[in-house]
Amino acid sequence: MSEKQTNQPENKQKKWHQRTSVNLTILAVIIAIGMGFVHVITGTPHGFPEIVFKENFGYSETFVNIKKIVGMPYIFAKRDYPISIYILQKRKYIESEIDFEKRATREIRKEIANQARLIFAGNDPND
Repeated sequence: MSEKQTNQPENKQKKWHQRTSVNLTILAVIIAIGMGFVHVITGTPHGFPEIVFKENFGYSETFVNIKKIVGMPYIFAKRDYPISIYILQKRKYIESEIDFEKRATREIRKEIANQARLIFAGNDPND
């Protein structure tokens, strides 16, 4: 047997490993670049992550955890996670500031009307 025939399986095995490692590296680079174009929203009500396209390429706030953001005061969440707040409001997972103000105004007016009704009916609202 010649030397070329004995090395042939070894060369095929090396080429297979080389091709696989090159393909896996290319795949990893594509995934890494692709993550710059999407937000992954976790903690959704339906139980599985939602993928949403970003408006601009970037890696900040790629992973958005609804439970983490909702679990902190709004002012701090807005300061620490402004993009996440924007995305969650846009996807209707949390109220926008305008919706919050409308709801709060509605609730206050309802409470004032209830208190006024009690006062004019002769009942003391503090009893």
